[in-house]
Formats: sequence, C-alpha cells, structure tokens
Amino acid sequence: MIGGANYLDWMRNLRIKLSYKNCEYLLNEHNPKIYDDATDEEKSAHVKYMDESNKVYCIMMASMSFDLQNTFQNTWSFEMNLQLAKTFHKRARQERFKVVKSLMPCKLKEGCYACAHVQLMKSYIDRLENINIVFDENLTVNLVYGSLQRLYDNFIKSYHLNSMEKTVMELYNLL
Repeated sequence: MIGGANYLDWMRNLRIKLSYKNCEYLLNEHNPKIYDDATDEEKSAHVKYMDESNKVYCIMMASMSFDLQNTFQNTWSFEMNLQLAKTFHKRARQERFKVVKSLMPCKLKEGCYACAHVQLMKSYIDRLENINIVFDENLTVNLVYGSLQRLYDNFIKSYHLNSMEKTVMELYNLL
C-alpha cells in the first residue's frame, strides 16, 4: 500500500497490474475530450477509455493509504499519477543518493568473506534497480571486481584472459 517511502515499489507493482490488463497507457494519457460532432467510432473509443480509466482509478485507490485516498478522491488516473510522481520523486532521488553513497566506497575488508561482500554489493545494486537505475551484468561484475582485495588479482586476470561472461550470482559461486 502506498503511503510515501514505498512509492517506487508501489508504482512498479501498479504498472505490472495495468500491463496485464492492457491499461498502463492510462497513466500517461489525458482524458480525451469528446465533442458533439464526434463519430460513432470516436464515441465508442471514448466510452472504452472512460471504462478502463475507471478501473485504473479503482485499482490505484484500493492500493493507497486512507490519507492519499482522501487526497485523490475524484481524480483521474493520469492526474493522480502526475501528482504522485511530483510528490515522491524527491524521495526517490534521496534514496538513490544514499545507496550510491554506500555502494561506491564498498571494498572487501581483510578477513571478511568474499561471498558476504558480493551479497552486500548485490543488495545495493538491487535497491538501485528498484528505483529504475539499471546496471548491465558486465558493469555489475566489474564493480564487484573493483571492490576486491589484491589477493583476488589472479582470479580477476583469469576471468579476463578466459573471456568469461558471468552473472553476479555465478561470480558469487566462484568466489
């Protein structure tokens, strides 16, 4: 249920639900105006839009906190989406900064297990992906390699010499 801090998770889940119902477009399109001289086809399309928009409104309202329901009562999905994005975008930016600030200096400490370190880095990367910062697998692996101690230099050289393409989880198993 959306209530603030989990906006991005909520939006991702909402988009999945709406994609399943082929209604995701309603978050990004204004309610079209219909004129008196509209054709039957345009009127039919408008009725379909209004019906689908009402369903999206109900899905959105049902998954919000009570306070947000009161705020967005009688607001179409497009306008609701715009207002929510404005409200919660700043929080997402702050979350991104906090995670990047933790990820960048992340180095394997002497005496610590490499597997636990890889899991920690993977958790940071997963958190960034949850707020739509996408890493390709090669960048993720390179970040992990760059965080390892010199003790792992031969392992890294072998990786590069053998042109191995591994996922982070495969790397985790190798380490």
